[in-house]
Amino acid sequence: MIVHTKILDVRGHGFSVRISWFLCSQEHPATVSFSIRKLELRIAWERVRQLQAEDVTVYGKIFKKTSRGALVKIEGLRGVILTHVDKHREELVVGEELPLKIIEVIEEYNRLVLLHRSVSIRLRQLQVGQVVSGTIRSIKDYGVFVDIGDLYALLPTSKMFHPSVDHPNQIFKINDHLKAIIAELDRKNGRVVLESCEN
Repeated sequence: MIVHTKILDVRGHGFSVRISWFLCSQEHPATVSFSIRKLELRIAWERVRQLQAEDVTVYGKIFKKTSRGALVKIEGLRGVILTHVDKHREELVVGEELPLKIIEVIEEYNRLVLLHRSVSIRLRQLQVGQVVSGTIRSIKDYGVFVDIGDLYALLPTSKMFHPSVDHPNQIFKINDHLKAIIAELDRKNGRVVLESCEN
């Protein structure tokens, strides 16, 4: 048997190789192609699924900020840290290493989503119907963002007990203290929606 190896493509993260072997008794040789990079990626995706299943805290260094958060590398894969508030995005620093929790792994779409560990822990402590207290940190035309401890929750205009108000800044100011009820809780995406409650 004669074995012939040929490198087909070289990329930043690896290369593709064609291995052919020839048996003297055959007219048409069998050919096998494989990619070491694809094998490494498959192992990396299996590893992050395992880390998610075991609820392990992983550490990732931010290499780029985005409009929705920041990008990090976990097990050689690119992941996105979700933040839903401008202030939290501003606090993210390129080069900073953060403790993170994996909240979504979809290999087919190359999607790896993470939350800061403190946000993940805080989300597990919350339940729909729970009364929470916090401080207003941002006022938008569609509602106010309330800091409820390691996490910002949204009190939308539609869930306020002030139907005649045109804009939330008519009744709220930055740093006002607020008590509200959790109306919706999306642990997967790190979102909490509040509704007003009577003091």
